[in-house]
Amino acid sequence: MKKEPKGFVLVTVALVLVVLIGFVALGVDVGVVYSGRTAAQAAADAGALAGAFTWVVHGDATDAEVREKAIAAANVNKIMGENVAITAADVDVDPDLRRVTVRVNRSVKTFFSKAMGFSSMDVAVVAVAETSTVPTGAYCLKPFVIPGTALTPGSPCDACENGQVLIDANGKKTAYAQSVMGDPFTLKPQNPAQSWVPSNFMAVEITGPGSDNYRDDIAGCTGIIVKCGDLLNVQTGNMNGPTTQGIEGGGQAGDGLIGSPPDKYWARGEYGPNHTDTSRALVVAPLWNSCLNDQYKKLDTGECPATAIPSGSNTQYKVNGYALVFVEGVEKGGDGGVVGRLIDVFGCETGTSSVTQPGPYGLPVRLVRR
Repeated sequence: MKKEPKGFVLVTVALVLVVLIGFVALGVDVGVVYSGRTAAQAAADAGALAGAFTWVVHGDATDAEVREKAIAAANVNKIMGENVAITAADVDVDPDLRRVTVRVNRSVKTFFSKAMGFSSMDVAVVAVAETSTVPTGAYCLKPFVIPGTALTPGSPCDACENGQVLIDANGKKTAYAQSVMGDPFTLKPQNPAQSWVPSNFMAVEITGPGSDNYRDDIAGCTGIIVKCGDLLNVQTGNMNGPTTQGIEGGGQAGDGLIGSPPDKYWARGEYGPNHTDTSRALVVAPLWNSCLNDQYKKLDTGECPATAIPSGSNTQYKVNGYALVFVEGVEKGGDGGVVGRLIDVFGCETGTSSVTQPGPYGLPVRLVRR
């Protein structure tokens, strides 16, 4: 009688187990590499977006400043527990297209593949981000309407006639606007004598009418998108208390927009606990081209008509652009009001950028390749 060979099943199972363990080991290492690639891509995305965003808050930023921001944002990330360490050679800056390209290359250590001679695998990722040169819309808008003649020393009529305005009839930023960047001005007066007309204190409705909505719109982010060309209703009444609460905090406004005293301030190119590229006090407000209003045009006789805008709750302002403003606080007493400094203006001109979504500061930023 023929004897059956013994141990055949055991040998077969052992061989199959070796193959299965090999596949599991390969799967683990592939998963590790993909995890490393995902982390590298996140770092590249962060760097590219931070670099492109620099042009939003610093319109005249140099290539070196943009590159510095991109490197700093990418290098705070980690890949499999190890710091990202890109250099200037890994960042390309195109100021004409306002695009930033960030490359992250890293060798990811393997575990089981070392047995086959693969102690690490290389990952290489690229991210490209851009910022638009013209706005299409904004969210987190503050309820202060800023006329194009806001920082002019003379009458609005003279300002419109002499070109002392922030944006021209085509929505382009003017040379005069560039010359007054950083200058202080009043976003909203607190003294009735300084109002445009009775009950009109340069405030508009964002979420709706009423002092509670107005205060909350100052203190927080509404999330409501306000697009170029939208019409905003005037928010009537002085609302001294809600204004101060919205800016400095207190009551239902919580910490307010900037706190009292402010906890941080904005400083270009500086770092530290009290220096930041962005700040709660750095806000965007609707820009109204007041020179398109007949009230601000001189008559044929050379006389300037009543420069006051129509009074009442039916007044509306067309959004002709956005102003980036640093809110310093509320000046008390006398002719005090909400004081800010002009950082930049973005007029609603016709542009060629393919970026169409709104941004928190008026100019949108997006990834175009990853």
